[in-house]
Amino acid sequence: MAVKQTSKAATFDSMINEYLPYDLLMREMQERNWLLKTANIKEGWLGGDMIIPYQSSYASSVKMGGLTNEDDIDTASYVRGKLTGYKECWATLSFHSRDLMEQDKISEQNFLKILPNQLDDTLNFMKEIVSTAVLNTQEVTSLAAQPADAASTIKVYHPERLQIGQKIQVRLAANTAQVTVYVLNINMNNGDISVSDTRGGAPVTSIAWTTDGYDKGDFIYIPDTFNDATSTNNNGFSSLLWQILPDGVLGAPATVFGQTKIDSPFTQGLYYDARAKITDATDILGELFNGFAKARQRKAEIDCFIVSYKTFSAVLAALEYGAGGKTLGSGAFKNVGDKVDYAGFSEITVGSVLGSMKIVAVNEATDQLAMGINTKCLDFHTNRGFQIQESPDGLKFYSIRTEQGYNYLVDYSFYGEFVYSQPWKAISVHLPDTYTGMPDFLA
Repeated sequence: MAVKQTSKAATFDSMINEYLPYDLLMREMQERNWLLKTANIKEGWLGGDMIIPYQSSYASSVKMGGLTNEDDIDTASYVRGKLTGYKECWATLSFHSRDLMEQDKISEQNFLKILPNQLDDTLNFMKEIVSTAVLNTQEVTSLAAQPADAASTIKVYHPERLQIGQKIQVRLAANTAQVTVYVLNINMNNGDISVSDTRGGAPVTSIAWTTDGYDKGDFIYIPDTFNDATSTNNNGFSSLLWQILPDGVLGAPATVFGQTKIDSPFTQGLYYDARAKITDATDILGELFNGFAKARQRKAEIDCFIVSYKTFSAVLAALEYGAGGKTLGSGAFKNVGDKVDYAGFSEITVGSVLGSMKIVAVNEATDQLAMGINTKCLDFHTNRGFQIQESPDGLKFYSIRTEQGYNYLVDYSFYGEFVYSQPWKAISVHLPDTYTGMPDFLA
């Protein structure tokens, strides 16, 4: 007589412990996020204040023809930057009891059918949120040209960064007060999104979006991550962009982790304005290498540029057609190696008379700047990175009773802070908003 096989009965908590361990979550997040994949992971920070030492000056007591007079001897000096606490990104996984039940028991087999898709989608979205916050100035996307229905529709440059039902804040350039709305609909082709005052409610009709005009100064934020030089309500990860940009450029603050940038050469990132020098997409490589040359002259020692895919398209065009786009062949620039990664970023190494330079395209990078950095200076300070929240009775989930049954909710957080430890080893190349041959992804 054949024995009927049944799925193994298990407690929901035991399955979470077995299939959602910290190592799996952290490893998966690193594979999907270029910043985490590249950064030096420094564990052990339990939160609270942490000192970030910045060099202020080298020892400069050098004399020709004899020893330095004792009164002239100078020593190296340092300043103390400070992290005032780690930042957190939380996500919740929801499992419906009816989807997990088999013969009136929680089924491990059913849990494993549901888990991969939920975990994959959630990790991707968290990756995008964290990466966007660090590679920009906390904005998810900027607003594009005004659509016909300005009362309920917003046109954005990056509709792929939003989700239907998502709660967002919109800040217009001349008005720092944010408007909170929910996403109703997303047009992935032309960038139009409709919004509502409530999740799933009627389209907004009461907000005069045209008050300040639609410009790159108008941004969409994740709630409570609005960040400017005077903001006191910022829970987002520190912006790499603002750590390396000089004071005042694109609204960058005057300080980096509590230290005034201009007080020391070692807390100042370099800046190269290429906006007036790029008229065609194929001019981009020449200007990136000009920024590379300026960085070398100032001893910045950068090893890669982080760019958006829009800028990366121009780089590929420059390699194919050369400067000005008139003839085939890149002339002074050669592709000496490329790598495409499934996790949402691509790399290419370009050679020139100045040497080779790696260009990394990241989905969440800004179109306005190319960030030249030294990857050895990129640190992520944390304790365990991912952590599943435990209830007071030791369970890693809590349940909600509904008319449709029970929902099991699992909360986990990704926490820490990104620090670029030597801002002087970075350069920001400012790119024009538009130029000939630049792809228009909203067309």
